[in-house]
Amino acid sequence: MDTFTIFLLALGLAMDAFVVSISCGLNEPKRLFKEAALAGFTFGAFQAGMTLLGWSLGLAFSFWISAYSGYVSLILLSFIGGKMIYEAFSENPKIISFTSVFYLVTLAIATSIDALAAGVSLASLNVGIIFPASIIGTLTLVISFSGVYLGCKVTEIINLSKPMNILGGIILISLGVKIFLE
Repeated sequence: MDTFTIFLLALGLAMDAFVVSISCGLNEPKRLFKEAALAGFTFGAFQAGMTLLGWSLGLAFSFWISAYSGYVSLILLSFIGGKMIYEAFSENPKIISFTSVFYLVTLAIATSIDALAAGVSLASLNVGIIFPASIIGTLTLVISFSGVYLGCKVTEIINLSKPMNILGGIILISLGVKIFLE
């Protein structure tokens, strides 16, 4: 898997965390840097960690899925992408605060479940995990940190949650199709 494809995968996976981070930016403008740093590090760590966990689980069961790796990637990434697009049309944006560590960790787990599935896909493709997990975690950190700032500055004018979820979903579905066709 080339670097550009890994970057696109990371971008698609980071969209949920980005949307949550934007929502957070509305709540705590006085603690903006602290909120942004907390969101970035937590979401980045969970995205990378869940990718590693998914990859490990995928390796453990690789003998069952190696013959179907293209199908597995297509199904998992399309499911995740479709879920993101569906959620963009079905949910109203919510204002979220990261003042509770428990709440932040719960959100990090919820927004990184798709990274678990992506890790399984990477294992089924016999892709090494350190580089992709690093890119996924780092990009999520940067995007989440930026999302808190963006939320503070822009969300009162424009609601970005719907287009960001749609974009993330389209990217993940496109990656699934690309992997399947290769």
